[in-house]
Amino acid sequence: MKKIIFAVLALVVVSGSIGYYLWTKPSEFVSDGDADFKQTIPALIKESQELKDSIFSSKYNGKSVEFDAEVESITENGMGKTLVLKSGVEDFIINANFHESNIEKLQKIVAGDKVKLQCECSGVTKPESEDDLLSEVVLNFTRCDLK
Repeated sequence: MKKIIFAVLALVVVSGSIGYYLWTKPSEFVSDGDADFKQTIPALIKESQELKDSIFSSKYNGKSVEFDAEVESITENGMGKTLVLKSGVEDFIINANFHESNIEKLQKIVAGDKVKLQCECSGVTKPESEDDLLSEVVLNFTRCDLK
């Protein structure tokens, strides 16, 4: 009888521990915690232009980056909102994507506001050749969170 009570008690403790871990686990929809990099927009743009795509990708892709930026425009998509950030460079677009679960944080943000963001870098997209009609370079961030 004591073995059964001990087994049930152990099962309750293990189940409670797993439940507590899952309850306090950070959201997978935002990049939180300490940032891997704290950069400025001009420094990110410079690195994306100077480094080869593979080197830039291996350094930043999947890593969280904290930075300050100015909002150029806000667009809505099916899964949330995207802040298009001012880059200061012609034909260079920076997109910061927010999941729909974080949209309430963006209610008061308008074009021209300065924001501090922490996002996960999902890469830079460059035109394949200089003769491409679409000559824009796009730097994409996902799992963004306002700081």
